[in-house]
Amino acid sequence: MTIGEFAALTGLTPKALRHYDSKGILSPAAVDPRSGYRGYAFGQLRAAGLIGVLRAADLPLAVVSEALTAGDPLGTLARERERLLTEREAQDAALAAAEWLLEQGSTAEVRREQVGPQRFAYLDLPEWPEPAEGATDAEREAHEAAGTREADAGFARVFEAVRAAGGDVTGPWWFQYLESATGDPDATPMTLRCAWPVAGDFGEAERLGDGVLLGVLPAATELSVDIPHGMTPPQVTLPPGQLELFEAVIEEIGEERATLEGLRTVGRLDAQGQPIGLTLRFAVEAA
Repeated sequence: MTIGEFAALTGLTPKALRHYDSKGILSPAAVDPRSGYRGYAFGQLRAAGLIGVLRAADLPLAVVSEALTAGDPLGTLARERERLLTEREAQDAALAAAEWLLEQGSTAEVRREQVGPQRFAYLDLPEWPEPAEGATDAEREAHEAAGTREADAGFARVFEAVRAAGGDVTGPWWFQYLESATGDPDATPMTLRCAWPVAGDFGEAERLGDGVLLGVLPAATELSVDIPHGMTPPQVTLPPGQLELFEAVIEEIGEERATLEGLRTVGRLDAQGQPIGLTLRFAVEAA
C-alpha cells in the first residue's frame, strides 16, 4: 500500500506516518530506492491501530514505542494508566484549590500596629536546598521533612541557649528569610533566621552559647495579617492574606522597599501554648 492508502485505512495522516518512521516507531515495510516512496503492508495495520489509540490517549511517544516492543505491553499500559490517574488527581486538586480561591477570596484583615523595641535571640541557618532533580514524590516528602526537622532543631538551640544564659523567651518564635551570605541577591539558598523574643540580664553580650546571637528589633509601625492553620488547601502556595499584606506594604512604602527580608513570620499560640496559625508582619516605618 502507498502511504496515502495506509493513511486512509488507519486514520493516521501521512505526516504522522513519516514522523513515526523518523522516530523508529513504525517504519514502512519497503521504501522504493529510486523514488523514496514508502510502502506499507496489511500486517502493519494492528501496530498502526494501537499507535492511533495510544496517541489519542495523549501518551508520549516513548510509551507508545514501549507498548509496541515490550514483552508485556499490557503491563506497560497498566503502569501508564496509574501515572495518568495520579496526574489527574493532582490536577483535580489544583482546580479545586483554584475554585476555592475564586469563590472564597480573602477575608483576612491587614492591621496597622505600633510595636515597641524587642530584644531577640537568633540563629541563622542556610535555607534547606531544593531536592535533587528527578526526585520521586516520596523522596521530596522525605527531603522536606528533613528540612523541617533542621529548622525545628535551630529553634530548639536558640531556646536552650537563652534558658542556659538565665533568660526567658517572652513570646512565640518567628523566622524570616535573608539574602545569601555571598551578597548575591540571586544566590540560593538564602539564609533562614530562627528567632525568639527574649528577656533577661544578658548585659552587653551579643552572643550566647552554641552560636546563638542577640539582636534588637527597633520600635516600628508594622502591617500584619493573621493566617489560621487549616484554612488554605495544600495546592494554594500563597495563603489568603499574604498577597493583601504585600499589596498594602507596596502602597505604603513602594515596590522597591517591599522585599522578602522585611517579612517576619510569627507563630500564633492559644492559651495552652498550642499552635493555631501564623502572623505575617512587615515594618513599614521606624518609630
